[in-house]
Amino acid sequence: MSLIEWLKRGDKRRRLDSPVRSNACEDVNPTSSAATVAIEAVDENSDQSNTEDNAIRPPKLPSQKIGKKTRCFQEHWRKEFPWIVQKEGVGVLCKICMESTGKIDELKNSFYKTGFSSWHKALEKFRAHERHKDHVFALANKIHAGKSLPIEAQLSSQIASDQEKARNGLIQIFSAVKYLARQNLAIRGHEDSESNSIQLLDVLKAQNLDLKEWLNKKKSWTSWKIQNEILDLMSRKILEKLCQEIRESECFALIVDGTQDISGTDQHSICIRFTDEHLQAREEFLGFYEVKETTGQEIVDVILKVLKKLELPTDSLRWQTYDGAANMSGIYKAVQAIIKESQPLSDYVHSTAHASNLAAQTVASSSPLSSSALDAVNELGNLVSRSGKLKTIMKDITSSSSDPQLKLIKPLCPTRWLARVNPACATLSQLQVVLDSLEAIKKDNVTAAGLIEKLTKGNTVLGLLMSIDIFSQLEILNKTLQGKYETVSGALKATELVIKGLEEKRTDTSFQKIFSDADKLIEDLNLEPISQPRQRCPPKRLTGNAENYFDSSPIEYYKRQYFSMIDTTTTQLKDRIYQKGMDHLICLEKVLLSGEVDDSIKRYKEFNHDKLKIQLKLFKTQFEYKTLKEATEKMREATIEVSNL
Repeated sequence: MSLIEWLKRGDKRRRLDSPVRSNACEDVNPTSSAATVAIEAVDENSDQSNTEDNAIRPPKLPSQKIGKKTRCFQEHWRKEFPWIVQKEGVGVLCKICMESTGKIDELKNSFYKTGFSSWHKALEKFRAHERHKDHVFALANKIHAGKSLPIEAQLSSQIASDQEKARNGLIQIFSAVKYLARQNLAIRGHEDSESNSIQLLDVLKAQNLDLKEWLNKKKSWTSWKIQNEILDLMSRKILEKLCQEIRESECFALIVDGTQDISGTDQHSICIRFTDEHLQAREEFLGFYEVKETTGQEIVDVILKVLKKLELPTDSLRWQTYDGAANMSGIYKAVQAIIKESQPLSDYVHSTAHASNLAAQTVASSSPLSSSALDAVNELGNLVSRSGKLKTIMKDITSSSSDPQLKLIKPLCPTRWLARVNPACATLSQLQVVLDSLEAIKKDNVTAAGLIEKLTKGNTVLGLLMSIDIFSQLEILNKTLQGKYETVSGALKATELVIKGLEEKRTDTSFQKIFSDADKLIEDLNLEPISQPRQRCPPKRLTGNAENYFDSSPIEYYKRQYFSMIDTTTTQLKDRIYQKGMDHLICLEKVLLSGEVDDSIKRYKEFNHDKLKIQLKLFKTQFEYKTLKEATEKMREATIEVSNL
């Protein structure tokens, strides 16, 4: 079959598989409307270009005189043959052939450069040119140049329209999943038709008929597998962006903590702390990662694998922050020791807020009186949270009192030891209401009867007052240590002030005041007086011939427990807050605040020792500041030129 015979058949079903000359000539029917559609699909600016050509076309093209008749170019030809381009003094040319990168015979193709102006044979030549192999090849190359769209869309406007609807529908599904995930809402439900995602899409379908039509045909795009894949794509994109910001910060700190999920699987959360371009300290969560064993080496292998996968170089790791567990903070085979061996600049610092919480846990167990009183408050909080009847009775009694505002008594958190002051204060401030409410339900509730026995003892009141006196200062310290702009020197200074305040409380006068307050409350509520337990003689093998010592009164007995709590608190704060890894951080802070660069800077390769001296001197001369927070604010306010000095 010859090329002309094939072209006359107008085969629209064959596809363009390669831009080579032979296949291109065989696969495109230039006389069909599909070719015109393909041109418009490939070159979005073709219509605009033709419009511009019309706006700037020459006023007159060469005319042709045959006998007594004068032939000239007809404007309606441009609509039938959209590839026509006019050129002044020459005639018309083929836009497709002119833009072709292939070899074209100029002698046989006047539409390429020489121009055509034989108007009496215009229609015949135009149609012949559309079937010419050079034009067909140029058209094929033009179509292949538009590979950004599928070939079906280039050859069919209907398919292109369907693909556009599908694309918009998929975007709507992405938007719905993103909204639910951002608002921390459940995506699926017990039944797919009642899930949040389907209900949200139903709202969107009411405003978008194309979306409704597409979803009715494509049910699988709302399945849980697709939703999980969308969430996975979003999480990967977020991680990619976060990691890029971390790499740009040049140095970062590693925060790792482990726990078990509901299925008992050990998993560790990995977070990164860094400073962004706006000098804002940020902590970003990277994910939960399962560990097979909780040994230091196994955890390190998981950490290094994650950092490598996310392309976060360990050369930029400067600090490590974990809990105080032996497998994390030990000095030999723990996580911090193994990482520090490969990266000596990664100093380990135990979180000061977590350290103060552990100190409070040790303090609570150092006094049997305080521990027993807090256990009673915790038991009361659990009963209040479970019993609706008790809540109602407490509200009724409170509403008829002089202070109608009921203070909620919550159970004590088993891990947050510095969240005990408020429940203890709430119990003491409305102890009469609590006792009356428990009395009303004790016949039906054994726990209520046991609580009445505990709360009516004066020892419980004294234990709560002792706990409030010490834990209140620890809670203030803990909130300070969790501050967003807290510095190392500031944390140590705050700890020092708390220790000093506790040491000043270690006097007979301080305890006498607590004991007097307890006696007054006991007398007002007609509770059992404070008593000391029966004291036993220590074994002779321990005392020898020495006389046994016995406290002469309850105040002497419990004063020793109060002093023991203070001593335990100060010792724990000193041992846990003052850490060796803070030395380098204090040196860095001192350099910035004083403007004097010492040799401690040389260990960090990101600093140029000599250049930093000049920079700090200029900064110190230009701005006045006393704290790191003030220095950071001054740097943010400075112009880009000043910041780049």
